Amino acid sequence: MLVTGAVLASPITSQINSILSMQLNLIKKPIYTGIHATFSKGDFHSIEGVPYSEIKNAWKLGQPMNVNNDEQCSVLLEDGSLKPVKCSETYPYVCYKEKTEDLLVNQCGTVDNDYKYNKETRHCYKIHREPRTFQKAFMACSSEGGYLAVINSIDEANSLKSLFSQNPESSMAVPSKVDAAFVGITREADSEEWRTIHGQSLIEAGFGEFPTRDFNAEGCGAVDHNGRYIDLPCDAVAPFVCERNTSYCPENFISKFKYDLKIYKSKNK
Repeated sequence: MLVTGAVLASPITSQINSILSMQLNLIKKPIYTGIHATFSKGDFHSIEGVPYSEIKNAWKLGQPMNVNNDEQCSVLLEDGSLKPVKCSETYPYVCYKEKTEDLLVNQCGTVDNDYKYNKETRHCYKIHREPRTFQKAFMACSSEGGYLAVINSIDEANSLKSLFSQNPESSMAVPSKVDAAFVGITREADSEEWRTIHGQSLIEAGFGEFPTRDFNAEGCGAVDHNGRYIDLPCDAVAPFVCERNTSYCPENFISKFKYDLKIYKSKNK
């Protein structure tokens, strides 16, 4: 789990363990840690690569059971012990980032300088070069404080077209089988109407230019290198475009980060 250069916090030092304990006392719920066994079942390491044998926190008494090797993530309990859980379960979590001198928030309201401000739309955009499924792309944009890009005008479509030209296929981390990038539109399986991730119809959103091909074939939307919508299977992997609304961060706003640790509470309290 990465958020603007951060990782999922693990109690690998006494200082981090102390901070996690304070958060546990506040929320009274287990907290996800970065100690996992997703690469080698049953072999737990922190995201930083620290093996469990070098981590002082003990497993909760009787753990890890993990009979079927289906519990590859872990949570920290109030008593300071660890418990293996399925990675699909929902818990609060803490992100950790080592302090960086003179780390500045840019005009897009983030420290991620891959977000570029567009004067025409007054929004910021970032193209992710590592292909993901639509669901993973949605999660990635959300974790960065943005959302899968939604086209609201022909000017915005042209902005994404320009973004594509600045990021040719040769710049992608992994070659993609599709010459397109996921954006924030979807279609329900039993409906012919496409809507944005904000619940608008494409007409309400302000842009709905399609190529001549059958657009009702698949359930997730993307833009091609011409700035036009095309359809893709939601489980396909493709580059994707994240968007940030700068109305919450004035154009000339620049400030230093004062905190390196953030607590994210689960939606399911």
